[in-house]
Amino acid sequence: MKAITVRPLTQQDQTDYFQIVKEPAVQAGIKLGTVETEKQAGQILKQQLEFETVFGVVVANKVVGVINWAPMVGKQGQPDESNLLISYFLHPDYWNQGIMTTALKQILAGPLKNKTIWAETLPDNQASQRLLIGLNFQLVDEYTEPFAETKVNMYKLVNF
Repeated sequence: MKAITVRPLTQQDQTDYFQIVKEPAVQAGIKLGTVETEKQAGQILKQQLEFETVFGVVVANKVVGVINWAPMVGKQGQPDESNLLISYFLHPDYWNQGIMTTALKQILAGPLKNKTIWAETLPDNQASQRLLIGLNFQLVDEYTEPFAETKVNMYKLVNF
């Protein structure tokens, strides 16, 4: 298997980022909408970098995936830095190769160690659910997002 590393994503990764988010299979699973141009991808990346912590999944010196997280909203409506919602996506050419599993293990053992980690998946995304369960996440809730009217499964990491 090729070496898999994770590192902070930067605006200079825009071209690789676009190659990932322009894929219809990726767009179906993330909440970015349709991304048709590199300029549009760059604007989305800029916004993500401003409001979230964003890491790139790198294989052979190319960013092939993204892992990002942000604080959940606390009881008083303020960011809760102890409870983080993690998201991830990978270019389809790299699916089912253990790449995201390896990358998430690196993130969970490093920057997110000792935090309470949450993740959402769409109910029909079986691969993502298997990934989370394999990393010791447990399904804790199933709900419909109020604005998008999309069903979502919520997982919580236990004993990583």
